[in-house]
Amino acid sequence: MGDCKRASRETRAQSAAPGDVSWCPLPQVQLAEGALAAALEAGWQGEQLLRSVVREGPQGTPELSAEGYAYPSAMRHKVGERMQTWTERRLVVRSVRQAHAAAAVLRARMAKALAQIETLKQRGRGKKRFETVSALRQAVVAIVQRYGVADLAWWRLTPHVTSRPVRASRGQPARVECERHAPVEGCVDDAALEAAVQRLGWRV
Repeated sequence: MGDCKRASRETRAQSAAPGDVSWCPLPQVQLAEGALAAALEAGWQGEQLLRSVVREGPQGTPELSAEGYAYPSAMRHKVGERMQTWTERRLVVRSVRQAHAAAAVLRARMAKALAQIETLKQRGRGKKRFETVSALRQAVVAIVQRYGVADLAWWRLTPHVTSRPVRASRGQPARVECERHAPVEGCVDDAALEAAVQRLGWRV
């Protein structure tokens, strides 16, 4: 909470008014919409030179700890009756350790979502039976949304109708019964997942 207060535009403008220098992490809510995505693209496309932070690893070999770059951002905000202008030096930084940890969590969520989708195909005693394709579709959507991977997975429902003859018995005439079912298949959208992993660990 303290970081959010220190990083508010009002507080930064007040600090800049007397020429003070401050340093604070910038929460996503303080960035303009699309600002982080644009900053990342600038680094990935070579418009900004990414600099590496290397530290000694457990085996004494150098390991990449972080990477990023700095860029200036012109700011303006009204302080009292005066419009204050100043220039911020923003650091776009990726923590390798944080990125790897977040990627592991994301992949684990994906695996759990696919495993739950797979259970929807199972039939038998104690297994929920979906009477309509719409109900099954809603169940799949609920799973991918619960694990936050709706944009990272492909899934497909293939409706089938199976008919079987039933002999006449107990006054009932012979008939043909139809059973409707829709096997569901789910898989990872590899391109979308890797794009999401690439964005992990970055902040301004």
